[in-house]
Parts: sequence; C-alpha cells; structure tokens
Amino acid sequence: MLFETPGVIMQNLYDIDTVLQSMLITVDPGAGNLDSYAHEGEEFLYLIDGQLDLTLDEIDTYRLRAGDAMTFASTRPHRWANPGTVKTTIVWVNTPPTF
Repeated sequence: MLFETPGVIMQNLYDIDTVLQSMLITVDPGAGNLDSYAHEGEEFLYLIDGQLDLTLDEIDTYRLRAGDAMTFASTRPHRWANPGTVKTTIVWVNTPPTF
C-alpha cells in the first residue's frame, strides 16, 4: 500500500522507473484524503466505479461519477473523498511520481 489513509487502497499499476505514476485506487464510502495538499506536477484521473468529490483550491468541488475523467495541476491545493454508499474505483496518474 502506498498511502496510509483508512478506507483507501493505492496500488501501483507498474513496476519500472517512469515519470508517470499510474495507480488503481479504491475508496470506501466516506473515506478519502480530507485535508488539502499540493505538490509538483500534474494529475489525471478516470473513475471506473462509484463517485468522487474532488475539491480544488478549497473553492471548487467537482462530483465525478463512473466514466468521468479530469486533469489538474498538482500545485493546486486538492482533497478528495467518496460521498457515495458504494466503493469507488479510480485510475489515477501523477507526474512526477508522488506516492
């Protein structure tokens, strides 16, 4: 596991050195990263199942559902959580690798 948050499992989808960190993330209902953070790079995510609330800059919150995709600069403060009642599954890509 890459991330120590209850209800969140992050698994790398690769095992070589690369500038793109691709992960499969599962998030239990009510779980997530509830404190905003920022870092170098860019991010892309695609929801396979469930819902995800993604807040950027503590201003805009986007509710993503299965089939939705999003990209943003990692330097923007961001936090995210599963607001639904079922597990959320996400393919999430960071560059450079973050976790």
